[in-house]
Amino acid sequence: MATNHLKVVARYLDGKLVKGYTFDFGPSQPRFHIFAQPSASGASTQVFLRDLKALFFVRDFAGDPARQDVQKFPPGDTAGAHVEVRFRDGELMVGTVEGSTKDTPGFFLVPADQGSNNLRVYVLTAATRVVYPLPSFARSAMGSPGRQSVSQPTGPPAAPPLLPGRVLAWLAR
Repeated sequence: MATNHLKVVARYLDGKLVKGYTFDFGPSQPRFHIFAQPSASGASTQVFLRDLKALFFVRDFAGDPARQDVQKFPPGDTAGAHVEVRFRDGELMVGTVEGSTKDTPGFFLVPADQGSNNLRVYVLTAATRVVYPLPSFARSAMGSPGRQSVSQPTGPPAAPPLLPGRVLAWLAR
C-alpha cells in the first residue's frame, strides 16, 4: 500500500457517509478501502464504486455544515472545462473537469469555490442526472440559458430543484 493517505468522505447513493483515509483508491478499480486512522492498519470499510454518488477529497472531516459553496467561478478563471453537475438527488455542483464527463465509472471535478472544504470530487457518472458545459459568458452568472448537454440525460431535462433533495429524489423514483 502507498504511504500517502488521502482524507475522503464517501457519499453513497442512499445518503450514507463514510469518512476516513484511503490508500488504494483508483478510478479504474471497482473498489477501495477507507480506514479510520491515517495509517493502513486496523479495521477498514470496503467501498464499491457502484454504490457511491461521489467520493469527496476533503480538507477536514468536520467542514462547516452552515456554509454554502459559491456556485460560480472566480473572475478570470480559464483553467479546464467549466461544468454544472446535477445529481439525481437534486444536488448541484459547479466546477472544473479535465477529460470527458462521459467516462464510466466517473470523472474528477474541482469545485469552483476555492474556499470549499472539497479539494476535488470523484463524481460517479451513474449518480448524475445531467452535466452541462458552461460557456464563457455563463461562468460568472449561473442560470444562463446558453448551456448545452455534455452527457446524455437519462431522463427529462432537470429543472432547478424547487423541493428539498430528499423529496425530489423520492418523487423521481
